[in-house]
Amino acid sequence: MATRSSIAVEFFKEPTIRRCRTLSVLRTALVPVLLLATSLPALAQADPKSSAEVSSQVAELAKQRADLVTRLKGLKGKIDDAGSIVSKKANAADVARETIEELRAVVSPLLAAVADNGEISRLGVSALKNATDRKTAIERDTRFTPEERQRLVSAWDVRIKATTEANAELEKARAKFLALMYTLQTKEDLIGEWAAVAAQDEVITAIRDLTTALNETSVDVKNFIALLEGAGS
Repeated sequence: MATRSSIAVEFFKEPTIRRCRTLSVLRTALVPVLLLATSLPALAQADPKSSAEVSSQVAELAKQRADLVTRLKGLKGKIDDAGSIVSKKANAADVARETIEELRAVVSPLLAAVADNGEISRLGVSALKNATDRKTAIERDTRFTPEERQRLVSAWDVRIKATTEANAELEKARAKFLALMYTLQTKEDLIGEWAAVAAQDEVITAIRDLTTALNETSVDVKNFIALLEGAGS
């Protein structure tokens, strides 16, 4: 059997080129072995996650998932709200028409009330008639002494005068208000258009609020994905 010394002697007897090739082969074979030997201590030192740490990660992941679901549901509600606002307000013609109809529903009865010989005028007439009729009745009422009748008639004279004055003020206010109602009625188209402008502002606000909600929820989703991908590591 050849000894190590004899092998060495034979090795050095080989030509130089052959010895270089042999050394190259030996180096190539030894590199993986050396790398494995170097990595073994590091692998031995790597401590896997404990059971408690893994359980904590799982619990945190479950909590974050539940929070994310809640935020996603909230986002869906905001989308629905924005859709409702846009569908209702983003139609200028309808908004203007509805505004005019609402105004007419209020103005028309008021116009009827303040019109000449309307409800307000009849109120004044009724008030004055009540006072004059009562004065006339007292003047013929025999239940009272002449002195008592005179005092009652004088009291009603004062009320008749006050009622007449009040009616005059009421008539001025009625005529003034009637003119304003007619003017307001002629401006209904302008009122409707400004209502449509205001409605568009609501639409813009709804869109901006929805944009903010989407951006905020995107951050939540991104953070959850990062947590999910790092779970167990």
